[in-house]
Amino acid sequence: MRTCIDFNDNWALFLNASPLEDNTATPDESVNLPHITDCSLASSSREKTIAGIWYVKNLSMTPDMQEQKLFLECGYAAYSASVYINGTAILHHSGAGTLFREDITSYLTQPENQIAIHVSSDESVMEKTSSDPDYIGIAGKVRLILVGDTHFDLTFLGSDGFMITPIVKENMALLRLISYINNPSENQTVLYEIFDHNGACVASVTSSALCASASLSLPSPHLWNGTADPYLYTAKASILYRNIELDSVTIRFGIRSYHIDDDLGFFLNGMAYPLRLPSNKESCLSFQSNDTADVMRKCLTEAKAKGITYLNEVPAIHCATFYELLDELGIIASADLFFPSDFLMNAASQKDCLAKMNELIVQTYNHPSICFYGISNRILLDQEEEESLEDFRRFCSSLKRLDSSRKFTFPCLCVNDLEFAKIRYDQILNYCYSMGWYIR
Repeated sequence: MRTCIDFNDNWALFLNASPLEDNTATPDESVNLPHITDCSLASSSREKTIAGIWYVKNLSMTPDMQEQKLFLECGYAAYSASVYINGTAILHHSGAGTLFREDITSYLTQPENQIAIHVSSDESVMEKTSSDPDYIGIAGKVRLILVGDTHFDLTFLGSDGFMITPIVKENMALLRLISYINNPSENQTVLYEIFDHNGACVASVTSSALCASASLSLPSPHLWNGTADPYLYTAKASILYRNIELDSVTIRFGIRSYHIDDDLGFFLNGMAYPLRLPSNKESCLSFQSNDTADVMRKCLTEAKAKGITYLNEVPAIHCATFYELLDELGIIASADLFFPSDFLMNAASQKDCLAKMNELIVQTYNHPSICFYGISNRILLDQEEEESLEDFRRFCSSLKRLDSSRKFTFPCLCVNDLEFAKIRYDQILNYCYSMGWYIR
């Protein structure tokens, strides 16, 4: 059985010294996660910045930890994180502000093990201007996850190892279910169960753990209908051996369909649905990346009360809590990745961006609120050359293999570029409040 342990309290914070290089270094303070700090001491000139900070904590081994596999899960690190156990580097993660996990079982060789996370400014994640947030730290929670040998894949791009694709056809929903499992065997099965909003099981199906995919039909589904009725189902996938549960994951999801008409706009579940954006400086969306779920809920509830139905550029949080709140409140959103300026001329940079976008797609796949993925960079808005366009086409073709159900957004400099953009991209056009016109 899976056990999750919060690992957020009493981390030693080092701002100006490396505890791995200097074992006499004294921590600046003790902090609880999530935690971020302003890394620019002169934001206008950027002459002084904190290049990196350290979080250090000891892990005392228990009998359960010695008998099972142990994974370290880390929420959004701004912007790049390296993890060390007992002084040994075990991973480096520079994602799209996304969660990451690692199997640390083999590194825990002592009764007391030192876990150190070095977080650094990664300029490749986002092109910054004086108006952009300039912080550093771990803005998500950290957990330890104990599982047996057979378990849902915890390292599949930071996802839950369980993806569900609802397809609406007339008065029926077809649910395509797929799991990613480590160490399955032929005498194990996967039980999929669908529960309604009240917790009643409305459908179930079983498949072999060796080929853990299945489909089931749900007649007369209750649709996720935006802010008017953001109805959510719950899906549970369980790995069973002779009716003994080895591992399970639970997700909430919504059943919805949408399309975009060139002349009439956005349609949700076959009905016209206006996408209303907040103003560029909307105060109700001014929360910070490490704010609690209650603070985020208050801000988003305020936004919904003001008639906002769509967030074109969500804050650079990309944490499950934020997207779960969007699902609950029925606010449609676009999850964006900002790519670096050398994207168009650097093959390594393009590969890195593709890896980050893959993480973002897989981790938001089950959220009905996400209808679009955005890839953009303000500095490149005027670089609409044929070579650039071909790079974008290849980039999106790769992403479509992972998620063909959603649209992708691109930056366009101004209204005069509409015809140019429409011809080159053959996509749908939509107005964006902060950067002029976007192509979808």
